[in-house]
Amino acid sequence: MPNLNQTNRARNVQLEPTTLQRISQSVADSDRAFRSGDFEISLRLINEAARLLPNDPGILLRRARLFEVLQQPDKASGDYAAVSAIPDLPEALRSQSAKRANLLNNSTP
Repeated sequence: MPNLNQTNRARNVQLEPTTLQRISQSVADSDRAFRSGDFEISLRLINEAARLLPNDPGILLRRARLFEVLQQPDKASGDYAAVSAIPDLPEALRSQSAKRANLLNNSTP
């Protein structure tokens, strides 16, 4: 997944150091909770990061995966679609995200 600092530099996002630290800590804690199977806690933490940095592809991809695990395909698809709409990302990442969004949209009854 894209690194927060790399992604933000590429998109010229200016964050206070304390805000960037809070985001990084929320993402790290969310990843740890995900690996432990604490998906609801992981989602709460990644939502906090998304609130502070709403269009970060790494955060959106993590949250999309959580929504898939929590069987919320509409929300997962929305986050994948949001990633695919970010203009300055590598084409492969945008394409994979768009394909995942379409797959989820087509598998929803």
